[in-house]
Amino acid sequence: MKLTNWQLHEPILLAFEDAWATGQVPQVDAFLHPTAEEPHLELLAELVMIDFEHRCQRSMATNLDEYLSRFPNLKSDPEILNELIQHEFRLRRKFGSYPTQAEIDSRFGADSTARQIWHRMSDSNGQQANAAAQLPSGTRINSYVIENVVGTGAFATVYSATDSRLNRKVAIKLLTQSSDLRPELRQRLQREAQAVASISHPNIVPVFESGMFGDHAYIVTRLVHGETLAQHLRNHTLTARQSVELVCQLAAALSEMHRLGVIHRDIKPANIMLENGIPQLLDFGLAAMTDASQQLTHDGDIVGTPAFMPPEQADGRAGHSDARSDIYSLGAVLYRLVCGCLPFEGNTSEVISRVLHQEARISTATTQQIGKDLHTIILKCLQKNPADRYQTANDLDQDLRRYLNGTPIHARPIGLMTQLGKWCRRRPALATMSAIAFIAVCVLVAVSGRVGHILQQRDSAQQTTLQTQQQLAASAAEAGLLALQRGQVEMRLSAFNRVSGRGTENVFLSC
Repeated sequence: MKLTNWQLHEPILLAFEDAWATGQVPQVDAFLHPTAEEPHLELLAELVMIDFEHRCQRSMATNLDEYLSRFPNLKSDPEILNELIQHEFRLRRKFGSYPTQAEIDSRFGADSTARQIWHRMSDSNGQQANAAAQLPSGTRINSYVIENVVGTGAFATVYSATDSRLNRKVAIKLLTQSSDLRPELRQRLQREAQAVASISHPNIVPVFESGMFGDHAYIVTRLVHGETLAQHLRNHTLTARQSVELVCQLAAALSEMHRLGVIHRDIKPANIMLENGIPQLLDFGLAAMTDASQQLTHDGDIVGTPAFMPPEQADGRAGHSDARSDIYSLGAVLYRLVCGCLPFEGNTSEVISRVLHQEARISTATTQQIGKDLHTIILKCLQKNPADRYQTANDLDQDLRRYLNGTPIHARPIGLMTQLGKWCRRRPALATMSAIAFIAVCVLVAVSGRVGHILQQRDSAQQTTLQTQQQLAASAAEAGLLALQRGQVEMRLSAFNRVSGRGTENVFLSC
């Protein structure tokens, strides 16, 4: 199926896969775009196929009819409906319950397209064409002999195999048939081989070869004996020091990758293998060669896994990702190891919104456990603006080593004014309104204070005048009485002339 807007829907499909991988039984409805009036048919069909396969693997009986009953709009597109029918038939062959003709006639009708598909897939040519759905043990791909399945995903199946030329164990990632129809996935697989073939590092799984098996692209890597970090975290927890030591090794691997011009762009626990406790990066299907002449992502593309992707990938600027994008994702992995949860949680659309608009936070209780230095390192990795993160993986590696050695780190905590500035940049409209309101309050306070000061000065002047008048009146009265006592009438009248009427009256009264 050619999935329109593949880059937009890919994070949703990967998140749905991750939900199944963690032991949940996710609901298809929860992963559809919540704002859409009608679900995107191609996205819905992909989610249904993933859900169908995981239920088959877990013997959770179901068939296509149940999905068509829940999502009747899937019937509106004949191409999508036929792809879903083929998917059911492939799964039922894989799990040993291929439908009979009687069942097909009963469900779809004797003259239906479904019966034609069933006949085509039932003959020997059809079985050979769809062998990639589940390659049997002993199948040869060039010099590689398939042994068994070691992992399945939405887009590829991974097999263990033996290299008959060099007598070594390898892993072969083979794109599934539904994915093979997307040329961008083939290109990514080829690019993965080209990107990693140039790197030799103990924390990076080496790639040996890539090619085509019939119509299916494949890539051959070293077979890693162990489990992914995502699987390990289901049953284990790491101390802060163990987490830093692990991420420190991965930072060194990223430093080597970036030096050679390779950006991973999908760093997450599911893409980190643990072999004898040593972490190793794998799955470079989203890697971007910084000097590549052909770009597979453009503005508007969303690449990566939502919970670990940086804002520049979450908002569709995947083509502008650089080494600092990997630093963000590795910081998100460190956050998960240390805090026991993701930096941002929720359904896919909620996570993407929070990645774009919210700052990551670490609780006070966790900070007290891990220390302020590690708190500072993690949040520096998770800055929205790439310029505010560690600029190289080596810088991150060195600060992590300083933390382990107990020496001062170079990163500095984010100040209050810096946080305020970031908040204003993320919400310019609200920041403008807040600034206007703040200025208005300040002006009001200033004007109120000035008016109060003026009134206070007026009251003070009036009080001073009254006191002066009272003092003059008292002085005149005293002078008049003194003159009267001495018989100096003219002097008394002169004193009265110097005072106010009220003062004079008082003097007369006193006389």
